[in-house]
Amino acid sequence: MIYPLITTLGRRGARIDAVVSDNGSHDIMAAHPFIRNVYPWREKRSAMMNIWNISCKLRKTVYDAAYSASPSWTRESIVAMACRANRKEGFAGDQRYYLDKILIGLGGITRRSRESDHDFINNRNLFGLGAQEVDLNKNNLLFLERKAQCRAGALCSREIPEGGGAFLIALHPGSKAKERRWSTKKFSELANRLAKKHDFVRFVIIGGADEVELMESLRKDIKGGATVARGLSLIEAALLLRNCGIFIGNDSAPMHFAALQYIPNISIWGLSNYRRTSPVGNRSVIVRKRLPCSPCYDAALSTHMNCRTGLECIHTISVDEVFSVADSYVDSIRKAGSSVSNTVLETGSLRAEREILETGALVLHLIPGLQSEGAPQP
Repeated sequence: MIYPLITTLGRRGARIDAVVSDNGSHDIMAAHPFIRNVYPWREKRSAMMNIWNISCKLRKTVYDAAYSASPSWTRESIVAMACRANRKEGFAGDQRYYLDKILIGLGGITRRSRESDHDFINNRNLFGLGAQEVDLNKNNLLFLERKAQCRAGALCSREIPEGGGAFLIALHPGSKAKERRWSTKKFSELANRLAKKHDFVRFVIIGGADEVELMESLRKDIKGGATVARGLSLIEAALLLRNCGIFIGNDSAPMHFAALQYIPNISIWGLSNYRRTSPVGNRSVIVRKRLPCSPCYDAALSTHMNCRTGLECIHTISVDEVFSVADSYVDSIRKAGSSVSNTVLETGSLRAEREILETGALVLHLIPGLQSEGAPQP
């Protein structure tokens, strides 16, 4: 979600170096036209080795400013300490993380307070960008890799017959954390119902290398067939989404890729804090169950593995509920075309409370007990 902010800084003329994890972020950032150098934090290496290697590279340059963007914890503070910069600013962990506060002080880093629940808003303020300078309602994902564009384009040319009027729906049944995954069986039932109602739709299933089995399982259960886009890099998957009419999936990286490219998207949420990491823009729709225990995700403590309710927050979201949203959105997209937004979404008899976030995303808080499929399903 920091991506459009970097784009805005780059258009101002900033020369940017970035330190990012090698869990996928590295490839995305390395392809950004406004980033000069990317220094990866190697997740399989020790913290001390990473700090030493990155510090040696960073200290070759004197920067005008060094920012420790949100979410920011101990390792981000240590990296900021290592920089030679005229100005250092960043966030520290919450009140429980006293080490971060100490490092902030020792490193000469000006600690910024969070003015919003959302990481994007906090980082926009950290970089000194005004709300009007960053337009979330357009394509904000820029790439330089021609090879990736060609591979993604070739896949879509096979799936969308020229002049055939097909409407491609991207499905992502996976997520890095399994606790965030809606049932694959429900995804297939959703797809079958959409295909029965709208005979012009086609499906492409995307996911990472560790999700191939999950993707194949979904493909087999979609009666009219679907294409599994296996073997794509993150960049290729993001470019593939540009050819889709809508994205439907879990809280995951592809969800953000769709939102950043201003592609209509519906994401199904469980335990995660939607106020902090929701997709941006007025074409994003979040479907979640309103429960007193949700969200319970704590970024510092990782996901909760031993939920007392059996992850009721994600498992009790029914196919009926998601279909009601998806069916309406597909109709709206077909009618409104490029002018569509989540503000015109009609959900019929769906019992849900609507909330528009400051990033433009629409949240549909489903009311428990009114439309559900019974007991939680694994």
